[in-house]
Amino acid sequence: MDLKEYFNIAPKELEINGCDYDYQMLKVYAFNAYFNADEMKIEDVNSGCTYRRDANEGIDGVYINETLEENTIECVYSYYVGDTVFNINKVLNTITKIKNEINEVLQKHYFNNKEADDLLADYLNDCDFDKKKVIIRIITDYIPDEEEKYNLTKEVTNYKVSVKSIDLSNEIVFGDDIIAEIESNRAPFDYVSEGKLFIDHPNNFLKYEDHSIVCNISAKSLKDLWHKEGKRGLLAMNLRYYIKSGAIDTKIEDSIQLYGDEFWYLNNGIIIVCNDFDVVNNEVRLKQFSIVNGGQTTRMVGETPFKNDFYICCKIIKNVFENSNDKNLFISKVAEASNTQKPIKAKDIIANRVEQRNLKSLLGSNNIFIEIKRGEKGYQADYPEPWQRTKNNELAQDLYSFVYLEPGPARNSLSNILSSEEKYNTIFKNHDYPIEFLKSLIKLEKAYRKYQKKIDKIELFDDETTIKKGLVRNGLFYTLATIGYLLKLYYNSEYKANIQKYRNFPAQYEIFAPELAFINGFVDSKTDYSVFEMDIFGLFDSLFTNILIPRYKIAKNENSAIVYSNWTKTNKGFDDIINFINCTVFDTKQEYLITLVSKYFVNISDEQRNINIDTYVDYINKKKPSSATKDFSGNVLDNYDVALRNALMEYRLKTSQNYHTKESAIFSDKKLDLLVAKKPITKTDLEKIIGELSFYHYGKDILAIIAKYL
Repeated sequence: MDLKEYFNIAPKELEINGCDYDYQMLKVYAFNAYFNADEMKIEDVNSGCTYRRDANEGIDGVYINETLEENTIECVYSYYVGDTVFNINKVLNTITKIKNEINEVLQKHYFNNKEADDLLADYLNDCDFDKKKVIIRIITDYIPDEEEKYNLTKEVTNYKVSVKSIDLSNEIVFGDDIIAEIESNRAPFDYVSEGKLFIDHPNNFLKYEDHSIVCNISAKSLKDLWHKEGKRGLLAMNLRYYIKSGAIDTKIEDSIQLYGDEFWYLNNGIIIVCNDFDVVNNEVRLKQFSIVNGGQTTRMVGETPFKNDFYICCKIIKNVFENSNDKNLFISKVAEASNTQKPIKAKDIIANRVEQRNLKSLLGSNNIFIEIKRGEKGYQADYPEPWQRTKNNELAQDLYSFVYLEPGPARNSLSNILSSEEKYNTIFKNHDYPIEFLKSLIKLEKAYRKYQKKIDKIELFDDETTIKKGLVRNGLFYTLATIGYLLKLYYNSEYKANIQKYRNFPAQYEIFAPELAFINGFVDSKTDYSVFEMDIFGLFDSLFTNILIPRYKIAKNENSAIVYSNWTKTNKGFDDIINFINCTVFDTKQEYLITLVSKYFVNISDEQRNINIDTYVDYINKKKPSSATKDFSGNVLDNYDVALRNALMEYRLKTSQNYHTKESAIFSDKKLDLLVAKKPITKTDLEKIIGELSFYHYGKDILAIIAKYL
């Protein structure tokens, strides 16, 4: 299909009919490349488009590419060639112009395309990394042959541009790449149904048991397979789809073009998992297969020109398990173990874990698509509602905020959440969330994102509106956490009583209880989503008016350097929100905040709440792997250590109450683990653990307690 035909069938909301082909190509590309052809994101496509063709033309669109590193900003220029001649000099001159524009934006000199410059400045200001990553991406309808494409790509990517404090690079996307991107959204695949590869000699393979082999596959046959199935499931079981890496790509290219005879020695090869295979002479015939390791090698072999064939070491593994859970677990183990040798993002490394696959199956069976690996596509037509499309990293942030009340780290430390075994296990592994709860949470999050767009369009410029727009733009996770906390108080009297009794001593109450009140979900499943979305905007308005804006103003008065993004990137501001809610509910005996949230969510009777609690307790008891007592680090303790730990915790609690200080100021949970493990008996050893100041105030008492349990 010609690229212009895709323009003709694009959603009318993209508003491209009758426009320049440059403009049409830009919007169609952005719609597919950055938003997976999600029609719920068309407004984001349009708002990121800054196209103009006049003396000040430069950046045509500014978008965040979430398939790359977090907060990778892309400045796009659309170059439609049509019947004219492709001009590489025009491309390079445009890159230079955009580079200069980026530099001016950093220096706050907005003299070019103000719409593009303002959008770029907002993204740069909100970027969490010290070294901001920006890509200048040229998109074109021109389709060169393989060798010309390779050479043009190298010329663009090697063209030197630099801007202080920016990790800046250039890339070019050709017409066939745009078409492949569009087609991948129209028909995504979980695997390749059938395919074949050629080996170096007939029946030359090393067999392992009756279900797996190691062989040497022809690079040309792998190239052919890439061209046929590269966007149709060939990398579907990999931890990630191909993600460009200049340094690694260059080394692979050199190996392919200069050292083909040595490639077998220089490359780790690829691993394929399949449901079945057969070797017939020099053909390996594969069924329902995907590459789980070696995606980068495969992509580079597929797109790098070479004349002489060479061979690549290939491990082909038949998945012998019967049920889907066992199959997913097996794929996860193979993919994760074989991908740990190269740099890889936290989102990639968890992609094939059994919890993620099971989560995908659970949501999928309830008509919700969840992206568990970068670059994964879903059928847009099957998921028309915004809440029917999510990502596992987004869900992790939602859960960490709403359930575990950690909105600051959720926003600022996503990689840490996914890479930390403790945090990952807390969110995904140790809890099986009811589907109605997950649906409720996703609906709440998606409604808030729509609310953000509504508030952002307000054209008033008074101080109050400016503050609200800034907080709403940055306050998704603070809002989720605030609602989550208020709903816990509303739904569960035991939790509320414990908060009231021990609110100054968090170690005394269980805060991580997702199913404690939410067994049945909290958004009424019988209510049409569009109705819920419209109603919930009223709650968001009330929360900002009554809680978030006043607490931010107080923080701003105390520290004039605070800005919206920094205030919501830590839990300090949220701790103040919690204190405000507690004082309102417990000290002044006002219930208006709880009453406020109760109007928008499912009403659960006292009887049902008790049933929910009993169900949760039964669930927790079943989930416990053993009755062994563990410390905060997860180490199993013997009876003597348990007794010492209890004595130290009792001392810490009583001392904190007597001196009106935080328990952590005496010694933290981590230091408690060290005290129990090391059992220091001298001043010097104890000071190394708790510090000089704590030893001065509490050292003698602690040493006396430890001495009793030696």
